[in-house]
Formats: sequence, structure tokens, C-alpha cells
Amino acid sequence: MTKRKAPEPKQSVKGVERVDTEPSPDSATPAEKRTPDEWAHRLGFVNRGGKMGSKRAPDFPVWQHGGASALHGWQSHAHHAQEPYRLTEADYRAALKAVESAPYTPHPGALSPHCRAHGG
Repeated sequence: MTKRKAPEPKQSVKGVERVDTEPSPDSATPAEKRTPDEWAHRLGFVNRGGKMGSKRAPDFPVWQHGGASALHGWQSHAHHAQEPYRLTEADYRAALKAVESAPYTPHPGALSPHCRAHGG
């Protein structure tokens, strides 16, 4: 009798240990574009809020998401374009990886045209 290989664990909610640029198998299409917040929740890059009193605290994205947002100008894009920035899963994962260690070089596919680094 052969042992079955255990399934690979899901993303950690406390950090991003396994960040690869390959689309996950549950993606609709590799070129599907979503907002960074949608990708964070869909892929599990969120810290679960704890309970405060009788109400549950809100979930919030991992620190890499905030760093990627600042580096790639996603909030600036939302302000100037009056709509959230949209990107593919592969670009989102690459943007998270870009902020894990110096030098912090923006991933071109995740860079908003309204980002300061882009001249926006």
C-alpha cells in the first residue's frame, strides 16, 4: 500500500511564505484582472481579525500588500482614476514579491500609471 502525498498547505495568514508568479489552479483565467484587495482576499493574503467584545474586528491584508500598494501606486491610482487599479494574479504575486527584500524594484505589470516611480 502506497502513501498518498499530503496536499500542499494554503497560504499563511500571518505572512507570505510561498509567493510564486504562477496562477493558482482555482483562478478563472490566467489573464483575469481584479483589484489588489480582491486578490488579497481570494488568495488568502489577509490576517483574520480577532474578536473585540461581541463584534469581530475586520480582516486586513498582510504587510506585503501595503508595501506593494505604496511601491506600485495602487492608492494613488484609485484617487486619480476614480477607480481601483486592476491587475492579473501573476502581477499581484510579483508585486508582493517585489517588496520582500531590497532593492525595492516595482514589478512593471503591477505599476500604476499614476505612480510617482512611473512619473505619474
